Formats: sequence, structure tokens, C-alpha cells
Amino acid sequence: MRGHISERTLQDWGVQIEAVEGGLIEAPAMESRVTYELPSSGYQPSYNSIMSTNTHSWQGALEQMFFMQSRNGQVFSKVAVSVAINQQPDSYVWVEFHGEANPNSSRNFEADAVAMKSR
Repeated sequence: MRGHISERTLQDWGVQIEAVEGGLIEAPAMESRVTYELPSSGYQPSYNSIMSTNTHSWQGALEQMFFMQSRNGQVFSKVAVSVAINQQPDSYVWVEFHGEANPNSSRNFEADAVAMKSR
């Protein structure tokens, strides 16, 4: 890559996301909100996105939701990842991760009905 990447000086750029000892499944944001049991299979070791100036799909930001399995199936997560390149050549790149994790090796994100009744 040559020069500065920014929305003022368009260049190809990309993102690669990997799960530690696990994998990712792309998930639409609306689907992830109503999914309480994550898939048991279909996880890919990495996710790649390329923003090419040769296509009409070039954007200065990426926002993607993932179902994630990590630590050899010990942790299941729903994670939103946002990456935005700088607006000006000397500005910073913005990266944000947020979501929820279930560290008990369960793909189930539903609250325990008994625990909810006792509150």
C-alpha cells in the first residue's frame, strides 16, 4: 500500500478478523438480536473484507456482526466489529468491538427461566 489511506485519498484497503482457536460466522445485525442459540457448525477460521477502488462497493467503514466460537469451543460470542478509516490523511483509524460472550461452553444465550422467576 502506498501513501495515506483516507476518504480524501481513496485506496484499496481491507480487514482480516480471526477468532482465537475458533471461528466466525457472519450474521445480519437483526438476526443476531433474536438468535439465542448459536449455530453448532459452519464457523470459518477467518473473515476477510476488501474495499477495492475498482468496484462500486468501496466504503470507508466496515460494520459486521459475527457469531464466534473461540478457545476450542469453550467460549461462544455474539460480536459486532466496526472499522472506519481516517477521514483525513493524518487522522486515526477507528476500531470498535462489542458484544456478549458465554464462557461456559454453551451456545445458549437465553436466560435461565428459573433464575428469572426468582428475581
